[in-house]
Amino acid sequence: MALFLAGMTLAESTQSSAVDQQAEQSMAQLAASADDIASGEAESSAFAIRGADTAQVRGIPDAGQINVTVTNRSTGKQIFTIEEPLGAVVYETRDGTEIAYQGGGVWRRSPNGYSQLVRAPEFHYRERPDPTITFPITLMRSEFSQSGDVDGQLRARESIRRYPDQPNHFNPLQDGSVLITIDSRYCSGWENYFDHYTDGSPAEGCDDGTEDQLVIQFSVPFQLDGLGSGAMLDGGSGDPSNFGGINDSSEFGDSDDAPSATPMVESKLEEARSSGQVLPDDAVIDDAGLYYADGNLSSGDVTFDTTDGDIEVASDQYPVVDGNVSIEGDGNVTLYISRNLVDKGGGNEQIGDPENTSQLRVFVHSEVDQVGHKGQNSDFHGLLYAPNSEVLLFRGNNNASGALVAEDVDFGSTVFDLDPELANMSFYEELGDAPFYYLHISETTIEVEN
Repeated sequence: MALFLAGMTLAESTQSSAVDQQAEQSMAQLAASADDIASGEAESSAFAIRGADTAQVRGIPDAGQINVTVTNRSTGKQIFTIEEPLGAVVYETRDGTEIAYQGGGVWRRSPNGYSQLVRAPEFHYRERPDPTITFPITLMRSEFSQSGDVDGQLRARESIRRYPDQPNHFNPLQDGSVLITIDSRYCSGWENYFDHYTDGSPAEGCDDGTEDQLVIQFSVPFQLDGLGSGAMLDGGSGDPSNFGGINDSSEFGDSDDAPSATPMVESKLEEARSSGQVLPDDAVIDDAGLYYADGNLSSGDVTFDTTDGDIEVASDQYPVVDGNVSIEGDGNVTLYISRNLVDKGGGNEQIGDPENTSQLRVFVHSEVDQVGHKGQNSDFHGLLYAPNSEVLLFRGNNNASGALVAEDVDFGSTVFDLDPELANMSFYEELGDAPFYYLHISETTIEVEN
């Protein structure tokens, strides 16, 4: 008798699994039909959902929500945002298992609340050659409830292009991030999809913050493809006599054309605090990698030994340095700073190596109004990248060389010698998230007639 009962249980389980698989296939076919409507290949399409006679099939127009926001990371200003209920068509069995079409994908939710992907949504991320996000958002807007088999018709109510859709919504984006927030009962399935198929970085996973909410972020990388002559000032205007290597005022670049370093500085600070090393209070730093400077960089002279590789330092302390900064080895030293580089009243520092200016790069946050102070007399040798700052380092007979990007410079008798190697440098940095330049978002609202 026990073997008979066990056999019956196995048979029932096998039959249930086959019926659920049939329902999954039906939902996948419904999703394919909705894709055809969203792409404009069809205005309407028939569908049929097959499964258990006891299953309930429902249209839920307010199931879940999606928000897509594009923000200028330098200014914090929102460029674009949409927020809409996703809606869903849900097949639910007697034991609470759900197979749902939502947002272009098909998801399976077990009675314990865990969800997994059955069919991928129509979200496309292409990393090369030009990182591109294409997201045709599909919204379901019908309410119904029916047991057993369901036959019906999908019909487009509205289809519009969301981005780019006006002159200030343009491609490629020069500076920005895309934040995609999804609230859904199928959150773990969505998270698994983005994690494995799109390189999207979960800023907040389903279990991290708000229940059943997923936040995904993509960011425009920081990229430099040369700095022209090596000097970029506000309006492209400057005095050639202040620079060694410029013979005519037409050779100046415009700092307004330089991408903001702010997103990169903030990203590096966040990364350094969370996973970098704390910069030790040592006279010599000889381990490669990323450091967070919590004040030790301003405690006196420091030598960076780059024999083992490049060294990066992110600092939000004031001042960033208070002494000589020298570099040994063949690697580069890069500082990402959100406060003034030097202390007021200083002026005897030598920052960088005059024999090899290409080894030092300093990137300055846009909220730093000035680098240095009135009457400053510091030697600087490297790239000083501060397109939103006034530079006040060069009032005396000090030495300066490398490349300079600034809103304004207060020169005394100093001549800044431009380094052609730095002027022609290429620099590319992803900001912790999957990179993108091009964004395409469309929205199609679909009604179900059954």
